[in-house]
Amino acid sequence: MTEFPLETEIQLAPVAPAGGAWSNVIDLGRFAITQLNQGVAPDGRTVVSVENLDETWMPRVQIAPGFSYGLGWVITD
Repeated sequence: MTEFPLETEIQLAPVAPAGGAWSNVIDLGRFAITQLNQGVAPDGRTVVSVENLDETWMPRVQIAPGFSYGLGWVITD
């Protein structure tokens, strides 16, 4: 794994409080698998209930016609 200075992504700093995250491809892959497996991590452990995971996908605030924000996601068809 290669480390790089956080300053290389300084342009993202203004949006970080709204849900910015820095990660790596391995952790991002685990995250995606957990999402697709409805809260079950790659090692088989349930780390979030289906009900709580579904809450993150519920539209909360309309940000444009056909686009809403839900707990960490932009939601659209």
